[in-house]
Amino acid sequence: ISQDNQSQAGFERKADSIIYNFLTQQSRLTNLNSGKIKGNYYTSVFDFVLQEGHFYKSKKLSSAESAIVKEAISRLKFRPEQKACFHNSQLLLLCDRYRMLKYVEGFATNGDLPVLHAWCEVQGSVVDITWKDNNQFNLGMFSEKVGYYGVVIPTGKFRESVSEKEMTDSLIDDTKGGFPLLRNRFLK
Repeated sequence: ISQDNQSQAGFERKADSIIYNFLTQQSRLTNLNSGKIKGNYYTSVFDFVLQEGHFYKSKKLSSAESAIVKEAISRLKFRPEQKACFHNSQLLLLCDRYRMLKYVEGFATNGDLPVLHAWCEVQGSVVDITWKDNNQFNLGMFSEKVGYYGVVIPTGKFRESVSEKEMTDSLIDDTKGGFPLLRNRFLK
């Protein structure tokens, strides 16, 4: 775990503690059971996210950030659906004509067991058009029970994957492609 992530082990929020403990436990179990898969740099998706990810804090979007997000959402040609986070987030990124949004994959919780999840960020704030909190998408602000810990995927890697496969699946948990993001040290 990077020095940057270790400093957050004090956990201001219970949701962050839930995610961190889950990732640590899963990473250890994966290490014990299989070690590095086929010479990959990272032992698992959990190891990758732990080493390269960071927590997101709930914070209000500025008026400029809010305008960028609302404009991108208005350009979507579909209604975002639950359980379609990779699709929703990847297409939202493609609708951002200002190129201010970034694509993020990691783990998130809404008070339950953390799940592999995708969202976008704008200037470090969560833009999640899949999960609703109090009947609203998580656009910057989210409740105390919700937590996010993820890795910003460089737009080039994201666009390359989407154009090659013509699919909107997880880039981190790419079993069909042999986990390409786990093979070498991740360069941001």
